[in-house]
Amino acid sequence: MDTRTERGKAIIGIAMAAAMVVALMAMVPTVSAVAPELTVDSVGKTTTGAPVVYNFVVTAPAADTYTITKTADPAGWGAATLSATTTGALAKGGTFTFTLTVNPAGATGYAAYTVTVTDSAGTGATSQVVTTYVVNGPSNVITYRPGGSTTSAAQPVLIGQDLDLSAWPGGAGVNAIIKGDPTSDVVSGEMFTTDSTGHFDTSTMTKPGTYYVNPTGTTATGAPAAWDAQLAVSEPMLTLDLKVSGDSVSTITQGTPLEIDLSTNLDAADKIVLDITKPDGNKMKASGNDFFAGINVGYLKNVYSAGISTTNWDLGTYKFKVKTKHANARGLDMSSNEKTVEILKSAINIEAEKTSVAELETVKLTVTGVTGHGIRVITSDPAHTNFPAGVNDNRPLTVDDDGDGTNDAMVHTIGSSGKRTYAVEFTDTGSYTITVRDTTSGTYDTVDITVTEKAVTFDIPSTVTIGEKFTIKGTANTGTTVDIAVEGTVPAILNDLVIDANGEFSKEIDTATAGIAAFSVPGSVRMKAYIDRAAGAGPVGATETDDGSVAILMRRGGLEAELSVTSVAQDDDFTISGTAIGSKSVNIVIIPPKGSGGSLIDGTGTGIYHTRTSVSETDNTFSKKINVGANVDTGSYLVVVLTPGSDGVYNGIGGGVGAFWTGLNARYNLGAKTQDQLIAIIKDGTVNAAGSDDLLWTGYLKVSPATVTLNPIESVAVGEPLVVTGTSNRKEGFAIVVTVKGPIELTPQTVLLENGTFNATFDTTGAIVGTYTVKADDGDGHTDETTVEISTAAPTATPTATPTATPTATPTATIPPTTTPTATPTATATPTPTPTPTPPGFEAVFAIAGLLAIAYLVLRRRK
Repeated sequence: MDTRTERGKAIIGIAMAAAMVVALMAMVPTVSAVAPELTVDSVGKTTTGAPVVYNFVVTAPAADTYTITKTADPAGWGAATLSATTTGALAKGGTFTFTLTVNPAGATGYAAYTVTVTDSAGTGATSQVVTTYVVNGPSNVITYRPGGSTTSAAQPVLIGQDLDLSAWPGGAGVNAIIKGDPTSDVVSGEMFTTDSTGHFDTSTMTKPGTYYVNPTGTTATGAPAAWDAQLAVSEPMLTLDLKVSGDSVSTITQGTPLEIDLSTNLDAADKIVLDITKPDGNKMKASGNDFFAGINVGYLKNVYSAGISTTNWDLGTYKFKVKTKHANARGLDMSSNEKTVEILKSAINIEAEKTSVAELETVKLTVTGVTGHGIRVITSDPAHTNFPAGVNDNRPLTVDDDGDGTNDAMVHTIGSSGKRTYAVEFTDTGSYTITVRDTTSGTYDTVDITVTEKAVTFDIPSTVTIGEKFTIKGTANTGTTVDIAVEGTVPAILNDLVIDANGEFSKEIDTATAGIAAFSVPGSVRMKAYIDRAAGAGPVGATETDDGSVAILMRRGGLEAELSVTSVAQDDDFTISGTAIGSKSVNIVIIPPKGSGGSLIDGTGTGIYHTRTSVSETDNTFSKKINVGANVDTGSYLVVVLTPGSDGVYNGIGGGVGAFWTGLNARYNLGAKTQDQLIAIIKDGTVNAAGSDDLLWTGYLKVSPATVTLNPIESVAVGEPLVVTGTSNRKEGFAIVVTVKGPIELTPQTVLLENGTFNATFDTTGAIVGTYTVKADDGDGHTDETTVEISTAAPTATPTATPTATPTATPTATIPPTTTPTATPTATATPTPTPTPTPPGFEAVFAIAGLLAIAYLVLRRRK
C-alpha cells in the first residue's frame, strides 16, 4: 500500500475524531467567568431603629448558578439576613431578585454591608456596598428628673430644635415653664411655655444660655432650689470646607479624593444631606458606594472626612452644602455655608494666560495635574527666560533637562488643589516653548508663546506753544512704568510714569514751570520712551535702547486783542478781550490823552491806569471789563496789552506779569510823559529789549460825553414802514428808546446798540397824515430829535384780467383693427403759442373736416 495513502487516511481519521470532540463539548453546559450584574434600589438608607430592607437584582451574563454572600454584622448590630444565598440556575440574561434586611437592634451610628454575587466557577464576582444610618427622631426628647433636682447635668439644646416633654409623668411637661437662669445677665427674665402636648419650638428663643424647666424656690437674682430639667441652649453650627490632604481647595483634578470637613455641634445621629449640585445643575445623590441623599452627621465626619472619590466625575464646578432633614434632626432645619470646587482633567496640562506678548511682559502659566505627582517645568530658551523669584509658585531652574549643560527646568509637585501657577517673562523676541512633564506618569504638555518687541505709542499734539500746558500720554504693550527722555535726559517729572491696567500712561506738563529747557525754546524736540527702565532721572546711557519716540514742534506764543467799542461815553464801560497763547496772564495799560498827567480812565484820579487779568487754560482767551469815569478827560486813550515771552519774564524789566508795573516804575521815570514817550518806555522794557520774545498790542479808545444822534429820515406814505436809524457812543448793547409822535403816537420801541448804531422800524398802517416828531433817548438825558412827514397813501391800480381762450377738444377717430397692422410714425408735437380766440362758427368747420378725414381713412382701409 502506498504510504502516502495510509498517511492520508490517518489524517482524515484524526480530523473526524477532532470534529466529534468539538460536537461533544458543545453538548456540555459552559461556565462563564464574566462577573454578573448586581443592582440595588439604594446604596444608603436611614432608620430610627426599625429594620431596613435593600432590594437587589442579579442579571446573569451567561447560563450559570450564582452564590450570594454578605459581610459579617458590625458590633452592636443585630443579625442581617439575606432572603436567598443562591440564585439557582439562570439562563443568559436571566434575573434573580433577593433582599438584605438590616437590623439595627438598638444600635447607633451606621453599618456598612458588602453583598457579593459569585459565579459557580468562583472566577466572576460582583460586590455592592450598602450603608445603613441610624438617625434621630423629629424632636429632642428632654429627660425628666423625678421629684426635682439640684444636681442634674444640663441637657444640650440647639435653637431651632423641637423639645419633647410629653412623656413626663403626671403631665409635668404640659404647659411647663422654661425660664432663663436668674443669675445670668444674658437670659435672666427670659421665659417660655410648652404647649398642651408638651412640645416647645425653640426657634422662638434668641439668647443662648442656661434655662430651667419648672424651677422652684427661685428669687429675682438667685438660682432655683430645684427643677425638673436643666437646659444648655446654644446656637446650631454647620460650617463646611472642602480639602485635599488637609488643605482647603477650590480646584482639584478628576479622581482626587475630596475631603468633606464639617464643623458642627449637631448630634452624631442627626440626619443630614450632603447637597451636591453638578456642573449641569442636576443634583448628585450618590457616586459609586458613596451616598449623599440622607446620612447622619457621624458618618459624614468619620467617613467623608477621609475623602469621597471623584473618579469619573464630570469636569466643571460643583457646589456643596450640608442641610439638615428636620424630621430626623430633632426638628432642626438649617443649611451650612456653600462651597465650590472645580474638577479639572487629571492629565497633565499647561495653559498660558497669553500666547502672544511683548518683551518683559509677565505671563501667567497654569499647570494642572494629579495631586502629589512630581513635575518639571522646562523652557526651550533658558538664556532669555526669567521666572521671577517669589512670584506665584516660581522656583529656580535647577535641572538640565535636555543635557546641554544649562539648567532649563524647575522641579515641583502638584499641590492639593491639583494646580500650580507660575509667572514667566522673556527678555528677547522670538518663539518659546514651555513644557510641563509629569515625572510620575511620564506624560507631558506644551504651550508656545510668541514674544514681540516692547513698544510705546505716543499720543501727543504735533505742535505745542511755549508757556502753555500739554499732556504727554500714550500706550505701552507691556511693563509697569515708563520713563520719558526729552532730548536725551529723563526729567524727574517724567521718571517712572505708571502704566495702568489698559496699558496707558499720562502726564500733564506746564511748559512755563516744568523746568525742562527744551520746552522753552522754539524748534523740534525729540522724546523717547523706556519701559521699566531701572535707572532714575538723568541722562540716558549710550547703550540704552528706546521703546518708542516722537517729535514735537515748540513754537512761540501769540497775542491778539480787541476793544468791544472804539468810542465810549463817559460814565460807561467797555471790554478788552483777546487770546494769549502760551501765557497765563496779561498786563493792561491805559494812557490818558494828556499822558501821565491826565485822568485815570476809571475816574479815580490822575496818572496811568494799570491792571492785569488771567488767561484761560482751556482756550487761551482773556477778557477784562473797564469802567469809564463820569468826569474823565475826553479824547483818545492809548490801550496797551502785553505779556512776557516763553521765559515768563519781560526782558528789559526782569520780572513777569505780577512784577511788571513795579519793575517799570522802578526802572523808568513815568512822570510828565506823553503818550508817545510812555509807549516808547514800555516797549524799551519789553518787546524792544535785547533778546526779547515779549508780546505787545496797542489800540486807541475815544472817550467823549454821551451822545445820541438820529440820522435823516425820509418821508413815507401811510402803510409804508418807517425806518429810524442813529448812532451813539454808549456801550455795546445799551438800550435806546425811540418814539414817534404826531397826530397820533406810534408804538414806542426800545432798541439795543450794536457796533455804535441802532435801528427801529415802525408800522404806519392806520397812521394819520401829518408831521411827526422822532426822538431817541438813552435814559440819561442824552437825546436827539427830528421830524418826518407821513403822507397820504397813493391809490393802487386794479389790474385788468386778460381773457384766455378755451381750447376745443378734437375728436379722435377709432380705426378698426386689420390682420397686418402697419406701423405709422408718430409726429413730434411742436409747441404752439397761446391760441388766439377763433371767430364764431370755425369750431364747427374744424369738427366737420375732422369727421370727413376719418371717413376717408375708413373707406381706404376697406379697399
